[in-house]
Amino acid sequence: MTIQYHGFRDKSGVIIISEKGFYSDEIGRKYEISVHNSEFICKVLNNDFDLPKHYVGDRDLTKELASTLDLDKYRNFVQAVFIDKYKTLNTRQLCRAYLLTHHDFGDFGQFTSTTWFEPNTFIHDDPNAGEKHRELLAEAVLMNWDTSSFDVVKEYFYVNNYPCDIDFCYQFDDFEGFVKFLLCTMVRDDEQINTCKNCGKYFYPVNRTDTLYCDNVSPQDITKTCKEYGAIKTYQDNLKRNKSMGLYRKIYMQKQMLAKRNPDIKSYAKDFEDYKTRSKQWKLDVKNGIKPETEYFAWLKGQRRKDEYD
Repeated sequence: MTIQYHGFRDKSGVIIISEKGFYSDEIGRKYEISVHNSEFICKVLNNDFDLPKHYVGDRDLTKELASTLDLDKYRNFVQAVFIDKYKTLNTRQLCRAYLLTHHDFGDFGQFTSTTWFEPNTFIHDDPNAGEKHRELLAEAVLMNWDTSSFDVVKEYFYVNNYPCDIDFCYQFDDFEGFVKFLLCTMVRDDEQINTCKNCGKYFYPVNRTDTLYCDNVSPQDITKTCKEYGAIKTYQDNLKRNKSMGLYRKIYMQKQMLAKRNPDIKSYAKDFEDYKTRSKQWKLDVKNGIKPETEYFAWLKGQRRKDEYD
């Protein structure tokens, strides 16, 4: 069995878990999109192995290996160190405090790996890295770099501004050691993990650390992600809390429907456009404190003609 991690400088890497040993370069090049360290850890903690398509490995084997872990032990650690922030303490400080007071985690930083580094032509923060990588590999074959002189290759690199990056690679003999390694790198880099406000699963916030919802399928509606469902629910909750917003939306839909159903009556379309323009100004005035919310609500009530809409 082989557990490999090819780490990049952007807190991510390519993870290879297989019973077949090393993957060849040819196979490896098919998986050029990296998986974030936190993303993989969340999958393990959620016991959810619908892994990203760019994950290189045996899903069934990964699930089997993860089942040998004391997941509650690691979930408690992640909750305390990465999620339940305390005042201004960073992740490293929280980890140190946790290890000092939880003796069952005394071997947290202990794992064994074989380590090497690989200089290559794959620049991981470049969105076109995959295509460039293939082109450069093809050039290497055409130019017979394996038999070229050092001076020839140096000059080619200089003329073509040849890219190069360094990947540190690790191989582990056991899955728990690999999980510890990933968690240690996440502590070192002050990584972020959140729990979804909708489904309760762990997730890695890609763009904003204060993201509330994940991209998993919502348990309430399988046609939507938690992020999509959460946005709808938040909007609906705001409607309930804000009478003005609710009334505005109701009148908006009524005027819009009236205009669509009666395209020959131009006054309906004009009334709808005027309503949108004036409502926008009212919202700005209320937001800036120029006019009170009560006046805006009274204006909205005056926009509704019962003989047309009721």
